Amino acid sequence: MKDSYNGENIENRKKGGIPSERFIYEADGVTVKEKIVNKFDEKGVIIGQEKYDKDGKLIESRDFSQIDGNFDTAYQGSRGDCYLLAAINGLAQSEDGQKLLQQNVKQNTDGSFEITLPGAEAIRNDILAGKLGSIPADKVNIESPITITKEELDAAMLKTGASYSSGDKDVLLLELAYEKYRNAVAEFSANNNLKAEDCKGIPMLSQTVSSIEHKMGGAGDNLSGGQTFEATYILTGKSSAVVARKPDEVPTCYVSQPDMQMSIPTNESDAKPMSGEKFDKMIESLIKDSADGKIDNFSATVGFNISQQEVNGEIVQGSGHAFSIKSMTKDQVVLANPWDPEKDIVMSMEDFKKGVKSFSMTPLNDKAKIGGADAPGGSDGPNGPNDSNGPGGAGGTEQPTTTYEVKRGDNLWKIAKRQLGAGAKNSQIADLVQKIIKANPQIKNPNLIYVGDKINIPS
Repeated sequence: MKDSYNGENIENRKKGGIPSERFIYEADGVTVKEKIVNKFDEKGVIIGQEKYDKDGKLIESRDFSQIDGNFDTAYQGSRGDCYLLAAINGLAQSEDGQKLLQQNVKQNTDGSFEITLPGAEAIRNDILAGKLGSIPADKVNIESPITITKEELDAAMLKTGASYSSGDKDVLLLELAYEKYRNAVAEFSANNNLKAEDCKGIPMLSQTVSSIEHKMGGAGDNLSGGQTFEATYILTGKSSAVVARKPDEVPTCYVSQPDMQMSIPTNESDAKPMSGEKFDKMIESLIKDSADGKIDNFSATVGFNISQQEVNGEIVQGSGHAFSIKSMTKDQVVLANPWDPEKDIVMSMEDFKKGVKSFSMTPLNDKAKIGGADAPGGSDGPNGPNDSNGPGGAGGTEQPTTTYEVKRGDNLWKIAKRQLGAGAKNSQIADLVQKIIKANPQIKNPNLIYVGDKINIPS
């Protein structure tokens, strides 16, 4: 492909890959396959896009000029917030997901916006309820709703591509609100001298603090790096079912440009596929939900190790990247990449199972059942940045144990706290959680236990 730039705000646009015109060619490098024309206002802010076929016929037109209450196509820029954009894309593709996002955005008469983040509200309430110990209310700066002024929005529009997503401005509003939430958490944890380990009494807060601690985007960038289930929870207040593997247990997939297709290189063709009862139930539920060609009752996301670098048949420089899932059959999976969510990525089910590093599903309504049962109650505990979900510890223990059957709403922290009784310190609870994980090799991800599971608890 070949890009050309003209007009205003070119420096930011070049950093984010927002050209004036883009010609996409066939493999011969001469025959035009598609032409994309981006439209800008007098300040160089993208306000629309047109796509033309090889014959110059207009095939698609998009209006990015207004905030219209509909969460549409947004393209990830240079910032490492694929986890957030994949979470938004996963929600926005269904009617129920759109409603969850729309109901949390309110425009004021002065042109500002108030963005309600249900998950942030729940975290604030948990802090004030004493789940992290006695922290005075005046030291809890995590707020919801979050106000985005007209001036803040206008300034961000000029930085789309370099610092924020480009395209739909409704998505940009959520991006700005999420960044403010992350900045507030960073300030809260610093002011109260709290690390991720100290926040385990509120698992989703611990997850956010863990992501911030890794500083994926460098000093001062609290938005880059995170988990899709974390973003989905903050945006909606809904917990996700999650399964995951360690990054070194999965192959690095190759992403081709400009068609965005993703494949497992031949030298990784013998990679071990993800498996397990929970994973299989999640797959089964998505296939059923996709019977009409799209996912209606869940928001589903997935993380892979990806790279665009191929040297002598070997893939190098792999890193984590998040995608939303658009549909699924027993033979193939259709994904959307935040780089260009309009381009369907079609993977065979075989390659999907080999390449998947993390996989999350969020129920959006009462019809959402995983494996014919209620969706599990949460994704608890920090897992690391950039959608690199780490599975739980393995190995056994010779300690005497008791058997416990998981109830609805349980997670390992709650079970450990209940076992220790009133007055248990967070450090004691955290220690028992780790002992439970070691006593239960079947728990591949400490963030995911199901109703009816029988687990061993060290006495």
